[in-house]
Amino acid sequence: MRIRCCVFLIKLKGIEYFMKSFEYLKYKEEVKYPILGEDQEKDHLKKFESKEVIFENFTNNSEKKMINNVHIVVVSSIIPLKAFKCGIPAISTDIGWQAEIVKDKEEGYYVPIKDSKASAKKMDFFINNKYIYTKLSKQCIEYSKSFSKDEYKKTINKIFKEIE
Repeated sequence: MRIRCCVFLIKLKGIEYFMKSFEYLKYKEEVKYPILGEDQEKDHLKKFESKEVIFENFTNNSEKKMINNVHIVVVSSIIPLKAFKCGIPAISTDIGWQAEIVKDKEEGYYVPIKDSKASAKKMDFFINNKYIYTKLSKQCIEYSKSFSKDEYKKTINKIFKEIE
């Protein structure tokens, strides 16, 4: 099975570390890295593109794209909630909001920031451990049910009120 591990291109740093991680993969022939979206950073990131690390156009229907074409998502935006709904585990860092959404060994795995080798190791781990992947995939679907747009809006509004 060919594994598609995607990241969504948004105006944040760090995507180059994901792209560089491909060179450290043990099972390169099993993996493809689509980079989804458009951003001013794209020109800078083009130097990391290859036959298997490619830019794809952004789609408004990211859930449909993920459920049909993605097996692992690398966290760089709010996308993990959509990925979890599709049963797709995440690779994330353990800092900021990401650590609040992705729980290590429950919906995915943490890697140190800016560590391309660690990202590659986790992807290789998923390839070699289909049972664990399937287990996390089921946990992602269950976990996603605890999120709703209304609850999310309430939480965000509460945070903004606390800041004021």
